[in-house]
Amino acid sequence: MSDQSFWNSTVKFVSSYKAVITLTTIAGASTLAYLYYATNATSKPDSSATGSSKNKKKKSKKQTAPETSNADAPYPVDNEGKPQINEEIIGRLTEDEKNTWAQSLKETGNRAFKSDDYETALEYYNLALLCKKDPAFYSNSSACWACLGDNQKVIEFSTKALELKPDYAKCLMRRAAAYEKIEEYEKALYDLTVLTIYESTIADKSIQSMLERILTKQANYVMEKQLKDFVPQLPSASSIASLLGSFTEDSVSDVFGTEIPEDGSGDKFLYEALQDFKTATADSYEHADVALNQAVSKYADVTVSSDETTKRRAAMAYEYLGQFYFLKNVTAVAQEHLKRAIELSPRPRSHVILALTYIDKDLLNEAEVEFQKAMAINANDPDIYYQRGQLSYLRGDLANASENFETCKRLNPKNVYAYIQLACISYREGKIEEAVERFVQAKRTFPTSPEVPNYYGEILVDKNDTEDAIKQFDIAIKLQRSLSTVSIGALGILNKATILARRNEFPQAIELLEEAIQVDPKSELAAVQLAQIKLQLNQAEEAIVLFEKTAKLARSPEEKQHAISFAEAAKIQARVKKDPALSKRVEEIIAQAQGHQNEATAASA
Repeated sequence: MSDQSFWNSTVKFVSSYKAVITLTTIAGASTLAYLYYATNATSKPDSSATGSSKNKKKKSKKQTAPETSNADAPYPVDNEGKPQINEEIIGRLTEDEKNTWAQSLKETGNRAFKSDDYETALEYYNLALLCKKDPAFYSNSSACWACLGDNQKVIEFSTKALELKPDYAKCLMRRAAAYEKIEEYEKALYDLTVLTIYESTIADKSIQSMLERILTKQANYVMEKQLKDFVPQLPSASSIASLLGSFTEDSVSDVFGTEIPEDGSGDKFLYEALQDFKTATADSYEHADVALNQAVSKYADVTVSSDETTKRRAAMAYEYLGQFYFLKNVTAVAQEHLKRAIELSPRPRSHVILALTYIDKDLLNEAEVEFQKAMAINANDPDIYYQRGQLSYLRGDLANASENFETCKRLNPKNVYAYIQLACISYREGKIEEAVERFVQAKRTFPTSPEVPNYYGEILVDKNDTEDAIKQFDIAIKLQRSLSTVSIGALGILNKATILARRNEFPQAIELLEEAIQVDPKSELAAVQLAQIKLQLNQAEEAIVLFEKTAKLARSPEEKQHAISFAEAAKIQARVKKDPALSKRVEEIIAQAQGHQNEATAASA
């Protein structure tokens, strides 16, 4: 059951993803049409004189002469009707004259823009800017550059407009589109976020989609840089313990008897790894990883012609190392080592773990083949039935799962997870009293096991009996603290913290989550839950650190991408927080939303 929680952590992580992205980027407030328009280089200048979009058709031929006639222009023109304006002339004008000239120049630029003559339009907008530093003129120039495909110029002129008018929606959208095109995704995200704040419309799915798309691009960009130096690592100690604990133990005495292997030999390194498994701590698992790699190196010359004892021990080293690579999510290497183990000395466990690697990639037919091969070696191996039961349970085939877990329990009465899974099946079938009785039986059989009260607590949470659930989690936490080995690790603490966080009892939840991180520094769930609470408390800087830690701990590229997405979104929130005008606007939006909610509540009362 513990290993199931580990694999399900990804599902929990992703299920929170969109909600947190929406929270941290204040998504759902936009006029997306403008951004979509700019993204496709079909921007238009900011003036009613440009006409409606339905009248704007792509011209096969430019019509600059008739569209830019300046016969009645208030400013001097040459024989061809082109403006004869410079800074010296403009300097002699009154403010009213400057405004008149600027408006006329802009309107002529607009006509050129409508005729797709963007270069001419730019000339007129630039002259208008000599007369008056108007944000609309900068915006119109940025629209021309967008149509000409010069993203740097789009950014330059949009920025000048935004310096004069920070809430200029068209420029925010246009600049965001340009930033996206030149792969400056973080800046694009910020512009979109600012847009959602100033526009303050709610729940626009299109802008949410755009925010999420650019956020994904930014996360991928950051992840690519991280993966260059990425070294696969083991997950949390409780995850390792739960997977190893779901198999029959290979004790040192079973493998070596009273023999003490020679130092530096493959046997000695395997011997040390088995001792490390028995110690079952975070440090011992890391040491076991090193020892197994050393053992495999020493067993490299072992062949099918070697003596049976050597082959069996070498195969065991390859198998365990394959299992560790599976935990690191390096599936191809895991399968290579497992197949080598099967080649040297096949046993059911090697085939079962190989089946798990196929299940992890959704290759269920290949997995079933491995289960059948394991059965052919020893049909009474309990590991086969437990792992097949797990697969059936996850697929919703509860009858088959129950049959497999019962067989596992009969063949290996020491497997606590078989008892727990049977109780969970009873609960899922609606047999509540039977489920409780099964948990009671498991408690009697395994009185010092933290797993039993922890997963009983999870069932109680599902029943909304949170008070009794907390009692069970407290028992699980106490039992884990009394052990020298890792069992559930920080899972009981995490479960209790989750309940408190849902009740908005944040100080107590934070205290527990910080303890969970101390107990299990590699716990992704502890880090991400604490980060989410920090975000809710508007402590974005602390959340960023925790999300980045989660990204480093992530087992797979997909999980890493999600964690980075959280971190990048939180960075935007932190930046917004530092801007007084934006912070004030956010407070206004929240107050308005709360007001609407209060009105709705009062109306329904």
